[in-house]
Parts: sequence; C-alpha cells; structure tokens
Amino acid sequence: MALKPEVVAALSSLQTMEEIREAWSFLKAKSGAVKQVSLMEAKASGTLTIGGLVSFLGKHGVPVTGTVEKINRTTVTVVVKTGNFPQRWRVSAALLKAA
Repeated sequence: MALKPEVVAALSSLQTMEEIREAWSFLKAKSGAVKQVSLMEAKASGTLTIGGLVSFLGKHGVPVTGTVEKINRTTVTVVVKTGNFPQRWRVSAALLKAA
C-alpha cells in the first residue's frame, strides 16, 4: 500500500532530528493503538478463541494454517503442525483470519 501524497509531503517537510523523533514517537504510539484495536475487534467478533483455527501469510507470502494457543496483549501464539514437531508462531492479530 502506497503512502498518500499528503503524507509524503508532510514527512518530507520535517527539517530537524527533533521533528523526526516526534513524528516517530507519534507513529509508534499510533501503531500500538491500531494493533490493540484490531486484537479487541478480533476477540469481539469471535475470530480469536483458544483452540480456534486461523490462517495467515507466513514468510515469503506462504499461507499458514494453525490453532490458536494463546492470546497475548498484541500478538497471538499459533501452533502449526508440520511433520513431527509443532511450530509456534507469534502473529499480530491484524494478520489473522478464521480458517
């Protein structure tokens, strides 16, 4: 997803390191708030329940399907059974879909 031209213009107008630090702090806080909202929405919609089947895109865009093991504050632990050993992935709730 490309940035909107007005966002690029606003970021380009930053002149000092202090302005860049302030913008970065704002973006980090906004990112945390967005993650928290998406986790709450997923919980409320019933998409995320322990033992539920979910899917997401793993490394290199490969689809991965697994079972929710734990729901953390900002991430969800998903167990994926591959071969003899289960793999545990910590995934942002925003990236998960019900499988």
